[in-house]
Formats: sequence, structure tokens, C-alpha cells
Amino acid sequence: ALYAYAHLHKGAGESFGSAFMGVAFALMTLDTGAIWAAFVLHWLIAATGEQVSIRAQLRRFKGPAL
Repeated sequence: ALYAYAHLHKGAGESFGSAFMGVAFALMTLDTGAIWAAFVLHWLIAATGEQVSIRAQLRRFKGPAL
């Protein structure tokens, strides 16, 4: 619930999805005994989302030649 609460400002869709990812990350942390696997996976998801967003914005302003 806390993981989903931290994503409320990003909209209902992401908040709903983060509830499931929070459970998955918690299980991953319990299984590995460390937070690093969940941390790295969360970082990769966030970095990928940022790159997609940046590329979409660049295409919007510069056209499709990326």
C-alpha cells in the first residue's frame, strides 16, 4: 500500500499498477534477502519510461527524424 501511495501523484493507472509491483518487489526482496534486485528493476523501469517520454517529446518538437 505504501508503494502505491507514493505513486498517487502520477495518476490512477500508475497507482493501480504500482500496487501489484509493490507486492512483486516485496516478494523479490524477501526471496533475495536484499533490496538491490528490486531497486535495480525499479530504476530500469523508471529510466526506460523517462527515455520513452523524452523521445516522444523530441519527436513532437522536431518531427519523426529520430
